[in-house]
Amino acid sequence: RRKPKADNRALVLETARTTMVPCMYCNLTTIAGFNSLILCDVLPVTQFGWMMSVGLVVSMVLVFWLMPSVMVLLPKLPAQEESEWGAPAEFNFARIVDHHKPAIYVSTVLVTILTVVGIARLQVENSFINYFRKSTPIYQGMKFIDDELGGTTPLDIIVNLENKKAAPAAPAPAARAGSDEFSGFEEFEEEGGKSDPRYWYTAERIAVIEKIHDYAASLPETGKVLSLATLHKTAESLNQGKTFDDFSLALLYNTMSGKFRELLVTPYVNVGTNEARISLRVRDSLKTLRRGEFIRRVRKDLVEKVGLREDQFRISGLMLLYNNMLQSLYASQIKAIAGTLAALLAMFLILFRSFSISFVALMPQFLACLAILGIMGLTGTPLDVMTITIVSISVGIGVDDAIHYVYHFQEEVAKDRNYYRAMYACHLTIGNAMLYTSLAITAGFSILAFSKFVPTVLFGLLTGVAMMVACISSQMLLPALILLVKPFGPGMTELPDHPARPC
Repeated sequence: RRKPKADNRALVLETARTTMVPCMYCNLTTIAGFNSLILCDVLPVTQFGWMMSVGLVVSMVLVFWLMPSVMVLLPKLPAQEESEWGAPAEFNFARIVDHHKPAIYVSTVLVTILTVVGIARLQVENSFINYFRKSTPIYQGMKFIDDELGGTTPLDIIVNLENKKAAPAAPAPAARAGSDEFSGFEEFEEEGGKSDPRYWYTAERIAVIEKIHDYAASLPETGKVLSLATLHKTAESLNQGKTFDDFSLALLYNTMSGKFRELLVTPYVNVGTNEARISLRVRDSLKTLRRGEFIRRVRKDLVEKVGLREDQFRISGLMLLYNNMLQSLYASQIKAIAGTLAALLAMFLILFRSFSISFVALMPQFLACLAILGIMGLTGTPLDVMTITIVSISVGIGVDDAIHYVYHFQEEVAKDRNYYRAMYACHLTIGNAMLYTSLAITAGFSILAFSKFVPTVLFGLLTGVAMMVACISSQMLLPALILLVKPFGPGMTELPDHPARPC
């Protein structure tokens, strides 16, 4: 439009020259956002960060090498004088910034407060069954296991049982006479029952195991509970409810065949390490289940209610593994967000050579992306393996709008030092392109909503929302801050009644 007489080759060359610097920095900031995932300890997330970074490098090469080469071969297009699709919206954005700056500042403060409240209510949760839609066979199968077969996610309590008694009470001499079953007790009495597994099963140890077993079974979050107490309770029911003493327990173990011992005893007792295992399964579909809180409560109750020492037991199993993985990812993402912010600030300082410009350009995008965490907290959407990476990625992508806007604003304000005229010019040129790209990125991420994997759905939708919030922030908060701070130096602030729209 500005150079209608120039040939196609010159126009393509000038377009590539003027856009390469801001586009290169936009790509670098996006790469920084994805590279922050490399700090994560979860391998799939790390690989995702590497693949996206490599893809961005390839796209940069294609856009500034292949695309201009093809455009040079094509005929020159006629200049379009008609209004572009997004121009009315952009003009209205500029008028809102022009006439309602105090309202923008107050709205930003209110959104920031709501974001802080929402982040404070965030929960880190890893519900595998809720990763799938209710109509999928995976969800229905896991729901059936949860409701009818005693729960899906295993959790183990491993307790160390101290040996306080030297030996079980020996049977009376009359009972020993003529019975081979009691022939080993003379040797036991002589040696003190040092390490014979037959005499490990005492009433005292069984009582401790039963107490833990009964506590685990009383929890509303648990389904099936199995331990040595299961065998003991079954044996008591067959014994007309009579309890077993130490000698009876040793006799019961000694008379049990190897096959049944391997099936009923060995999975729950390790005589060599003096440990017992209480295995429970958690109902993963329970709506009120909070896994991290549940594990902390179990640890606390085993000390306060059951009477164990903290060093006497440990909790393990798949549920603990999932929970620890997510907690590790959460901690690493806090470092990743800080690293992303530092990397972006450094790039902005190199590009604009001004701390005030860099700060004004970066903060609106960062607050916009943090607002997504606030939305998640206020709506009760938990952080999981997918959604926990949204902030780093959204900041890296959303900050592109700020780079283009500030870079173009710097060029416009240098013409006549009029901040308001530069703002209108930016909205009606680069602002239109920002609106196009934000809508395209949002549409691309929104396609993930068709997935049957719920974390992917949430990742796509929330990232799309983050892109639109970042776009609006770049169109309203960013220019309002520029007009307030005037980071490009003093200039004229009065605006003609009819600002000239760029041709």
